[in-house]
Order: sequence, then structure tokens, then C-alpha cells
Amino acid sequence: MYKLEQVKYDDQVILTTEQLAEFYGATTQSIAQNFKNNEEKFEEKKHYYLLKGAQLKEFKSQFENFELPINKFASQLYLWTKRGASRHAKMLGQIGHGMCTTNSKKTISIQKHSNAYHSHQLRC
Repeated sequence: MYKLEQVKYDDQVILTTEQLAEFYGATTQSIAQNFKNNEEKFEEKKHYYLLKGAQLKEFKSQFENFELPINKFASQLYLWTKRGASRHAKMLGQIGHGMCTTNSKKTISIQKHSNAYHSHQLRC
């Protein structure tokens, strides 16, 4: 089980591209390429959030003391929702990348700031 600190954006638990890649045993480049190749299958605010400019600056300032993998020089940041993470898993499994297959389940444990744990299963 993977343990991550729970971060919410727009009332949804999100993962950065780096966290998503680590979780699926993929590279950030393969996540980015998968998104680029299938962008029409992802819907903003449903599968991901793209932060730029003032939104990104505000997000970075809120989470600068947390262990979130965010490049402080990044000009944009993708945040993936549970649905976006699941969509990546299906696509990566179909093309044979990462550790995910179409019948597998992975469990991710997300640590809240109160140190309580919640598990979420992502089905490929």
C-alpha cells in the first residue's frame, strides 16, 4: 500500500503527476505523453486541474511546507483527480506501460493532516 499525504483542491483529493507516476511504477514522461496522446479523453475539473499563474502561485504557497513533489520553478501544474488517475491506469495498462493491468487493483493510502488514514482503491 502506498502512503501519501491527502491534498485537496476544489474539494477533491488530488495527486501530482510525480505522485501518480510513482504510484503506477511509470515515469512522469509516460504520464505526460499518455495525457498528450489522449487529451480529448480527459475533462478538466473532472479528471484533472491545470494550474497556471496566480492559481499556481497560491497553490504552491499553501503547500510549500508539505512533502508534495512540486517543482518550485514550474510554470504550470497538473493535479489529477481519482477519476483522472483511474483513466491513466486503464490507458497505461492497455498499452503495456507501468505496473497496472486491466484486472488489477492498487490501493493507495492517503494520510490526512490529522494522521488518520483513508484507503482508496483504483481499479485499472
